[in-house]
Amino acid sequence: MREVLEIFLAEAAGWSGRLQAADPASAAEVIHTLKGSGRAIGAQILGDLCEDWEMGEFEGMEPILGELAFVLAEVEAWLAA
Repeated sequence: MREVLEIFLAEAAGWSGRLQAADPASAAEVIHTLKGSGRAIGAQILGDLCEDWEMGEFEGMEPILGELAFVLAEVEAWLAA
């Protein structure tokens, strides 16, 4: 599990940057990736938010970026323990 979390953490900076770039095609790709990756590490809320965005339930990246920041802090804390 440690290796999976380390990979998630390493990839997350790129995902966050691409989400903030406001390129819709890139955002859709990242959100789809985050949905699966988040769920794979147990970040169900992140996965659900990504799915909701894909289904058109809301626009904007703020909820996803906020949850991603929370998940990253949790992953960093777990890895540091």
